[in-house]
Amino acid sequence: MVYAVIFILWGLYRLLFRFPVFIEELVFKPIIFLLPVFSVLAGEGKSWRSFAKSFGLNKQGISLSIYYGLTLGVVYIMAVRLGGYVFSQQPTDHQFSISAAGFMNLVLLSLVTASWEQLVFSGFLLLRFMRALNDEWASASLSALLFTLLHLPILVFESHAPFVLTAIQLLLFFLVGFGNAVLMLRTRNILAPILSHTFWAMAVGLFA
Repeated sequence: MVYAVIFILWGLYRLLFRFPVFIEELVFKPIIFLLPVFSVLAGEGKSWRSFAKSFGLNKQGISLSIYYGLTLGVVYIMAVRLGGYVFSQQPTDHQFSISAAGFMNLVLLSLVTASWEQLVFSGFLLLRFMRALNDEWASASLSALLFTLLHLPILVFESHAPFVLTAIQLLLFFLVGFGNAVLMLRTRNILAPILSHTFWAMAVGLFA
C-alpha cells in the first residue's frame, strides 16, 4: 500500500507539474516518498530506535559501508561513462565542462535524491520484504523491480525516448536497484546504498 501511494502520487506529479529540479527534490519528493512511510511507522507506535532501524539507520559498520558504497559508486560511474560512449552521437573524445558551483549543486542534488529513494527502497521496503520472504535474492529483486517501475512516469511523460532505449534504461534502473539492495543486505547500513546511488546520479548528470 505504501508503494502504491508513492507510485500514484509521483506519477501524477510527473504528469501534471513541472517545477525546478531543486524544488522537486528538496520539497515534493520527500513529501511524496516519506509521508506514507512515516504514517505507517507512526501507526505501529515505533520507538525512536526502532523507527531509525526501519530505515537502516545505525552506527554499526560505518567504515565498511562507506568503502562498499564508494566502490559500487565507482562501478556505476564507469558503467554510465561507457554507456555514454556507446549510445551518444558525440565523438568519443567529446569533452564536457562544468563549473565548481555547478558541480557542487550536482553533488548536493544527487545526495538528496539518493537519500529519499534509498530510505524508502533499501531501507523501509527491502527490510520488510526480508522479514516477510526470508529470502535475500527475492527481496532484492522485488525491491529493484519496484524501484524500476517508479521511474516509468519520467520515461513516459518526459523523456519520450525510443522503445529500445527506454527498455535499456529500465534494465539499468533494475541493476542499480538490485545492486543497492544487495549492498544494504550485506552492510545493514543505509549509508552504503545512499553513497552508491549518489555516485550513480552524479554520473548520469555528468555523462548521460
